[in-house]
Amino acid sequence: MKHFTLTLVVLWVIATITTGETPADYYMPLQPGNRLVYRAGELESSWYPRTVYETIEGTDSLFGKLFYKQVGTEFLDNNPEEELIFHVFWLREDSTGTIMIGAVGMGDSRELDSAIIYPFEYPFFHEGFLEAGFCTDTTYMGVRYQDTVISVSETVTTNAGTFNNCILRRQFRKDSLDSTIWLEYEWYARDVGQIKLERVIPDAHINNLTQINFQTRINNSYPNSCVLNQNYPNPFNPLTVIDYSISKDCRACIRIYDIMGHEKLTLAESRHLPGTYKAVVRSHDLPSGVYVYTLEIDNNVVDYKKMCILK
Repeated sequence: MKHFTLTLVVLWVIATITTGETPADYYMPLQPGNRLVYRAGELESSWYPRTVYETIEGTDSLFGKLFYKQVGTEFLDNNPEEELIFHVFWLREDSTGTIMIGAVGMGDSRELDSAIIYPFEYPFFHEGFLEAGFCTDTTYMGVRYQDTVISVSETVTTNAGTFNNCILRRQFRKDSLDSTIWLEYEWYARDVGQIKLERVIPDAHINNLTQINFQTRINNSYPNSCVLNQNYPNPFNPLTVIDYSISKDCRACIRIYDIMGHEKLTLAESRHLPGTYKAVVRSHDLPSGVYVYTLEIDNNVVDYKKMCILK
């Protein structure tokens, strides 16, 4: 048995050296500003449609090493102004290309001092994921966790394009009665990261399956300049969306003025990482009329546009 196991390990090492692949090749590159953008709930589902973001927002020091903060957020289509944080991870890539995790955020805080810091860093996305058939199976506090690589040669088509030779990973959890309480499938593409997720959660009350599909629209590059786009729709009632792009780490906001130059609203005033953003304006906040809105970067106005509310 030992000789058989040793042979498998040797074959895996040879295959890895030959292909030159590491686990980090299939994970979102750990660089501040990198982001994956997903759409969820587009198919028949009990979930509201939403936009989901996975963003590397910055760095922190853990165990004397540099870790990257990955924040998962979502915005419901029926409430696009409210940001919901659903996880925060502190990750790093080690010398073998394994993605290690050192801490997990608690609640909706992005701050390390409110996170659970592990006694030691642990593999989060590791070398086993490069091999079809790889499986981990553990039990913790009565719950069984199993993680299996189904395939490493999947072809996946999303809104972002078609990706070949993707990793397909299955995760499930079972309770002490051997009932499945969590099941999902994840696809990963080289040099991109996770490109699709399907989650199936049994509901004991109605005895059916709910399926959620995430399909990526990937930002492969970030803007070279800060850009303010025309709101759409325009004129509008009851709401309009202002898209804008940020090219650097800065404080930014959208300000709205009436034609006399009086400030009426300030939107999205916060620290921004490089990327594309949206601000939602609702007509009930303002009377009918013509307005000017500006993009302000570090207290300087960089662009402006006109918009009109018709009630």
